Amino acid sequence: MDADALTGWVQDRLRTLGLSLPGTPPRPERALVGFDGGSRSQDAARWAGALAREVLLVTAMPDHPSGAHGTGPITRRDAASWAEGTRAMVRQALPDTVDALGDRHVERLEEVGSPVRVLQRLLEEQDAQLLVVGTVNRGWMDRAVLGSVSESLLHHARVATLLADEPPGPGPIIAAVGRDKGSALSAGWGAAIAGWLNRELLLAHAAPGDGPPRFEDKVDGAEAITVAWPPRRGVVHLAEQRQASLIVTGHGLSPGWVGSTAVAISRTAPCSV
Repeated sequence: MDADALTGWVQDRLRTLGLSLPGTPPRPERALVGFDGGSRSQDAARWAGALAREVLLVTAMPDHPSGAHGTGPITRRDAASWAEGTRAMVRQALPDTVDALGDRHVERLEEVGSPVRVLQRLLEEQDAQLLVVGTVNRGWMDRAVLGSVSESLLHHARVATLLADEPPGPGPIIAAVGRDKGSALSAGWGAAIAGWLNRELLLAHAAPGDGPPRFEDKVDGAEAITVAWPPRRGVVHLAEQRQASLIVTGHGLSPGWVGSTAVAISRTAPCSV
């Protein structure tokens, strides 16, 4: 299915939910990547290269007295030791990472400060349209006590943000849609990414038992599917069944400690979000 046909199909499906899709977003010119040399940050760089034309790899170093992730005090000696270890990982990973990005224009910056503050500042300074960071799945107690860089960035995201759990794969792109304003953005980004990467698109709508009629339709290269309620479970289950490579979901304000659907999906998804 060509891009115009796919966009038209998505528009028709969203109308059944009372939403309109004005169009799909343009392909990002520049992506900002949180890069510490670890495997997840290398996956993040590969995602950035698959979606954007320019990739800026940013390594944030701790500064006394804030911790590596801005979650607590550490000594100056600890900060220096952590920074040197990170530099060694980056030096080792950089050649293979750059090779994997092919003909993409790649730049690298090293900044002092917590990753959250550094990346948020550079997003504006570097005029990036996409932020990509790796994820580390932890239990809810660890997240409550230690915090999470990826979740902090997601909570305050002002541009499209991708949490890389693995490198780009051949699986379908899932766009989670509902009756909220963010769903039109989710569907637009899902259709665009599916077109850029030549992947199947799945529009997933979770409806409670007394919800609207089943959200079903299928054409070549795209499918609309009703999944089980609540969305954080139904969408993740579909991703597991269909071996998705990416889940795209809208993100609004997070009321309370439970968090939004986007954060909930990111915590349990078997793929990047």
